[in-house]
Amino acid sequence: MIIDNIKVKYTERSELLTYHNSATIIEELTADDTKNCIVDLQNIQFVILKPDAVAAGKAIGILEYLLQRGMRLVQCWPVFDFTEHQYEELYRFNIDLDNPKCMVGSLWCLRQQFESNPCIALLLAADTDQRCIYDVTQGIKGHFNPYHATSGTIRHDFHSASMSLNLIHMSDDPISSYRELRIFLTQDEIRAALNDNAGSAQLRNFEQICDALGPVRTDGDFVAAFLRTLKKLAFVIQAHAPTVAEGILRIPLPSRSLSPRVRLEEVHRQLQSFDIGANPEIKTEPKKIDDLKVAAIKSLVLLSDVSKWDTKRIRLAVNLAASASVQLSYWDRLLIESNAFYNAHLDFLKSATSQQLDDYVGA
Repeated sequence: MIIDNIKVKYTERSELLTYHNSATIIEELTADDTKNCIVDLQNIQFVILKPDAVAAGKAIGILEYLLQRGMRLVQCWPVFDFTEHQYEELYRFNIDLDNPKCMVGSLWCLRQQFESNPCIALLLAADTDQRCIYDVTQGIKGHFNPYHATSGTIRHDFHSASMSLNLIHMSDDPISSYRELRIFLTQDEIRAALNDNAGSAQLRNFEQICDALGPVRTDGDFVAAFLRTLKKLAFVIQAHAPTVAEGILRIPLPSRSLSPRVRLEEVHRQLQSFDIGANPEIKTEPKKIDDLKVAAIKSLVLLSDVSKWDTKRIRLAVNLAASASVQLSYWDRLLIESNAFYNAHLDFLKSATSQQLDDYVGA
């Protein structure tokens, strides 16, 4: 009866319950649940603060955000060694070839993220039994596409960077919570965690975990990473193309109080106003300047029109930047490359731009 009720309530929004082979999987999970964990998970949700949130020092802020909105921390623990099997199992329905929205091509991004930094696993409950935890968090998490996320959601207010670097994972329903917990814990460990009601102790534990996982290694801000990269390249070409370099160096970082979409639109607008491809400084014959500056200019040209980004273009830009002695940090490169991979979510930037950009770099 409990399983039937869960299926009725959550089917439309659950990756598991809409999966083509869900009946078999649910049967296996319920047979595995000999300690009746799924019953308690009707009021407790499995959550992961993803590596980008932890690395950017956003974990404490996100938990406070959840607590202020009626969540209660039941249990938390760090996940240091997120294996390839674990993240493939966690996202198995997203990467299944039978899924019309199959995202198997994004495995490289999952791999780089989860193998680069620890994350934090949580069990959250609603503050009263009258509220369903899954209903409450459904409106708090935010759209997986950062440029569609709305104010008042985690992925908007904490500046999610891309469709994979999106700060937080939340199980869709009680059965999914159990399935995902079993990736990391034994049945006995799950039961012990569900029975633990020492909330204040868990808050201290969470703060200690965040302290142990420091220091902060990235701001997790795609727009900031993008501007940092442009400005590093601008310094390389400053002597050869002072007007272009000065224009780029003067672009301010848009306020983080704005939405990710508005921030990126503002930077993109300013870059397009320079008409970099038509600038006489940029159009100088490559043979008239040294190789380092040529590489920097080509990288800058490839990066400057975000509406044309794709994986091939941006990896070439990053490699050219390295040839110009401009090294991107691990996280800045991942922030930029993940946005290039999910280039469809940048369609809102598309406009007519100078063909001279592509002509210059031979793209």
